[in-house]
Amino acid sequence: MSVFVSVDELRSNLERSNVDQIIQEITRRLAQGAPVQVRVDINYANIDLHFAAPRQHQGGGGSRPLTAQEQEIVDLWIGLELNQQTINPRGLSTFLNGLAQYVRSKGLAA
Repeated sequence: MSVFVSVDELRSNLERSNVDQIIQEITRRLAQGAPVQVRVDINYANIDLHFAAPRQHQGGGGSRPLTAQEQEIVDLWIGLELNQQTINPRGLSTFLNGLAQYVRSKGLAA
């Protein structure tokens, strides 16, 4: 059960990583003009979500309705406008910090 953040080929467990370092890596790559793909994979007992930034041109949604906890997380992602064609490092930082706090507050962290 965990949250993983992937920046291109680099994959980090959110519970063991520093959000600021993840964001610095994204910002560094963007400043170099490199294309950057970020994935956030969230997997807990009743949460199974996968986000990509920038948004990928794939079909949406799975075959089941979202749980209440999943909907809260999706609402945060959309509220921070992370479902766009560009990467928003500040919004992503807010999302990851909020997600880490959410996981702790719901007793999901190991």
